[in-house]
Amino acid sequence: MSTALDRYFELSDIAGTDEAAFGELMALFADDATIHPNGVAAVHGPSGIAEFFDSFLNRNSELRHVWTVTPEEGKLVAQWAVAGRRNTGEVFALAGVDIAETNSTGKITRLEVKANPS
Repeated sequence: MSTALDRYFELSDIAGTDEAAFGELMALFADDATIHPNGVAAVHGPSGIAEFFDSFLNRNSELRHVWTVTPEEGKLVAQWAVAGRRNTGEVFALAGVDIAETNSTGKITRLEVKANPS
């Protein structure tokens, strides 16, 4: 079964170069959603979330995620890894855990990102 968190990772790989995918990525989040990024201040609402992803996607020319989503106690927990290429040409890899809460319509209301460099 595909979840909002599965779709989030699928879209994250292409949303930097596909405007429709970026719009679909934004539509995964409820209007009152909050993202708690690893090590930086939380972002809130549609404009804050759009700015967060715009900044992230504009730093990177290529991303490839792999993940596994598991429902746990009313939340979706994803173990993930990503390899990417920054616009500078530098390559990187990260792994971590994302924890998402969703509302009754399946939209993400809270996303916590815990990344660890690998």
